[in-house]
Amino acid sequence: MLGARLLDRIGKGLRAAPRDVLIVENCTVAQRGQAFGLHHSLETVGEVLGPLVGFVFLQHHAENYRGVFAIAFIPALLGVLTLLTQVKEHRPQTRKAPPQFTLRGLSPAYQQYLSVIVLFSVGNSSDAFLLLRAQDLGFTGSQILLLYAAFNLVAVGLGLLAGQWSDRVGRRPLLVSGYLIFALTYFGFARATDPMAIWILFVLYGLYSTLTRGVQKAFVADLVHPHRRGAETGTFHMVVGLAALPASMIAGWLYTTVSVAAPFYVSSAIAVMATLLLMRIRLPSSL
Repeated sequence: MLGARLLDRIGKGLRAAPRDVLIVENCTVAQRGQAFGLHHSLETVGEVLGPLVGFVFLQHHAENYRGVFAIAFIPALLGVLTLLTQVKEHRPQTRKAPPQFTLRGLSPAYQQYLSVIVLFSVGNSSDAFLLLRAQDLGFTGSQILLLYAAFNLVAVGLGLLAGQWSDRVGRRPLLVSGYLIFALTYFGFARATDPMAIWILFVLYGLYSTLTRGVQKAFVADLVHPHRRGAETGTFHMVVGLAALPASMIAGWLYTTVSVAAPFYVSSAIAVMATLLLMRIRLPSSL
């Protein structure tokens, strides 16, 4: 399982930045938020249908989790085939040597933004801890799939709208709102004692995801240099990935040695600090 998970993360690392660059290069500047919002919504459609299919399958084949993974392989394969046969990339006629990339070449605003992302990511541990918290309050495996579907359903309904808002009012107001909702949600997970509260918190968590996942990628596209877009977008995904491991290790240590509520309190506090730093970033006059 660990090997499969590592292989999955390698795949994510290979595809994330090129996918984002393809999105940016196939829309106008004024449509970036909308484009990433649409991508987030469509991606989340699958994240809603997946848990629902898994729920129905487990209702008829209790505890057969191998079967769930086997079913998940089918749409993944279809996605690869669609990419190979249907997605066209407009490449330049003449290829130039890629410009030399260094972290020092990043714009000051982008460097500050990446610092905020690193801080926030350290407090944003794996969603598995949210599911563990739900289990602590009596949720079964199949019910947890429904919780995850409810979380994703919010993103499906509001993802495109959030992207459009960011094109109109700017990326930072939505990111600030999303970070604060994250802080409130994790504080709620720390304090929750009733199963009904978990349902409400997962809906709030879906709202946080809606306000940030697509918008923060559009913000990256605004801040990177156009001729180094691929490398600098990859830097964003790199720092998120580097922070993910210590984030989950710290949360796991707090969960098992301090209390089940401790990692949620810590994540909430870190999110508030990241919000304050995000508000202090000096953005270019064009943004």
